[in-house]
Amino acid sequence: NIVLMRPVNSMIEFKQIVIFLDKMHLFGGLDQNQLSGIASKLVEKEFLAGKEIFKRNDKPDGFYMVFKGKVRVTVPDAEKGQRQVAVLYGGDYFGEEALFENRNRSATVTAVEDTTILFLSRQGFDALLKQYETLKPNFQVSIKSRKLARSTRFKWLGKNEVIYFIARRHKIRLFQALVTPFFSLLGALALIALGFFVSSVIPAAVGVVLVIGVLGWGVWNAIDWSNDYYIVTNQRVVWLEKIIFLHDSREEAPLGTILSVGVETDAVGRILKYGNVIVRTFVGKLEFEYVDHPQQAADMIREYWERTKAITTRTQMDVMK
Repeated sequence: NIVLMRPVNSMIEFKQIVIFLDKMHLFGGLDQNQLSGIASKLVEKEFLAGKEIFKRNDKPDGFYMVFKGKVRVTVPDAEKGQRQVAVLYGGDYFGEEALFENRNRSATVTAVEDTTILFLSRQGFDALLKQYETLKPNFQVSIKSRKLARSTRFKWLGKNEVIYFIARRHKIRLFQALVTPFFSLLGALALIALGFFVSSVIPAAVGVVLVIGVLGWGVWNAIDWSNDYYIVTNQRVVWLEKIIFLHDSREEAPLGTILSVGVETDAVGRILKYGNVIVRTFVGKLEFEYVDHPQQAADMIREYWERTKAITTRTQMDVMK
């Protein structure tokens, strides 16, 4: 259970670190010189299987990236004692939420097997975001996605399936869905006011009925917006549409069938930071509409897609050998 700390280039070739960072969506947009500057500030840490990397409620000391190995993220659970919320592999990362929000750790992270971590201190992390402010949306999209993943549970997820990215439609879609109910509510309130003004029960009664109906309509629209998800797991890409009291539908494609990932937006979308992420597969396409920060979302999907391709290639080579 000894934690070994060495300069990053003592065990891992410096070039490998730069390539590792270049593949991560978090550092999208940085050139090789900038990535080399970040790599030089990293510290290599070795954790043996079973060793806790940090515990829930610990003070945040820095940012962690899994170079090699496997770690488990757990939180307290009333029934099980500890509930697993994620399993992270090489190329994954953790610890950024507490740094961004300046709070204690919300989960315990434990090495499942002998694991090599690339560690950036809290001071180094703060300096990184100050130097490259364009990286902030990359981290923010990831944090938002992880929080949503922890707050939702899907029965259709496989035993070893992990959600890497999850998002709802941009809030502009919620606003659009509530515009008509809002103006209808104003009309209903006007009827109630008219009833009082002319001392007539009928307009007031109709207005009250309409207010109840319109409020229910607005709540239904809000719930309907919150029930639609765009999801990327370690196995597939999913568009989940749930219409309350009516039906659930799920369009999906295995990560291995993806051909390309693109982004479409317009002038308003560029201003409000939303757009469509188009995932093209062998059998068609999945369109994630009105995604918040679509470029960052697309970069995340590409990263996990490329990782899946690399794993498939290694597996095929092992089979041939």
